[in-house]
Amino acid sequence: MNTTLLHRRRVERFAQLLDEAEGARRHHSRSTIDDELNDLLTVGYLLGDIKPQVKISEARREKTRLDLMAYAEKHGIGVTAKPEKPSAVGRARVGAATTTTIATRPFARRVRARGAILVGLAVGTLAISGIATASGDAMPGNPLYGLKRSQETAQLALAGSQVNKGQLYLSFASKRLSEALGSSNAKQFDGLLTDMDNETQAGAALLLTYAATHHDQRALRTVTDFSARQHTQINSILGDISQSDPRRDALLRSRTLLDKVDLRSDAVSAGMKCPGEHVIGSYPYGPILAPCTAPTATGTPTGP
Repeated sequence: MNTTLLHRRRVERFAQLLDEAEGARRHHSRSTIDDELNDLLTVGYLLGDIKPQVKISEARREKTRLDLMAYAEKHGIGVTAKPEKPSAVGRARVGAATTTTIATRPFARRVRARGAILVGLAVGTLAISGIATASGDAMPGNPLYGLKRSQETAQLALAGSQVNKGQLYLSFASKRLSEALGSSNAKQFDGLLTDMDNETQAGAALLLTYAATHHDQRALRTVTDFSARQHTQINSILGDISQSDPRRDALLRSRTLLDKVDLRSDAVSAGMKCPGEHVIGSYPYGPILAPCTAPTATGTPTGP
């Protein structure tokens, strides 16, 4: 929102235009800022038509109510509101000169102007939340696709653990394959599979390393199940396209990466049968394990 809207004249003119749009008596005067405000009104109507299905959790609703009550108790509401102290800028005291002018304005007009701002902010907040939700299914080329990828970056930044982050990477890799299948552009297809391979590497490395160092079967199974699903889809696509199809090289590259991930998964699975930790390095797609020996029931050492 343009910061000039916060000037009182613009706020009051905006409220007047809202009234006229809702059927109130039209004023025959025209302001020099009407074009700017009419654009804002149009955006507001478009946002209102979106009607996002946004639900607030009970915990968030309760917190908001408590915050409002605390603010009301501290600052008052309506006739109980405490007057703000005039601020000073340099030698000039701002506030004293405007208090008289504000007091002469009709009370209903001031309320309407403030209401216009609050309604605009509320509609904007709900619309943004709804758009963010709707962007989850956005495909490349859709205006919301950039928001979708930004949300994924934010999810990774907020991931609370190595396992959660690894699972997110693999989830995003699955999305990239689905997006690629919906693309008819060979260059875009290749780019999406490159992103998928990067996410596959990152997710597999995190989960397999965690599985090796913590002997966690669930982390290992997450990788093997993911790889099996991706292999199935990629092999199906390769079987449906011709040898000269430009997408073939990207698919073969991705399948080769999955084969390497499977080898790391097998190595981690074998290493988990040995006591202790044996990670001595890493590939881009998983840990490198040192040879280990595990005592059998008869006490004879054996390899993994």
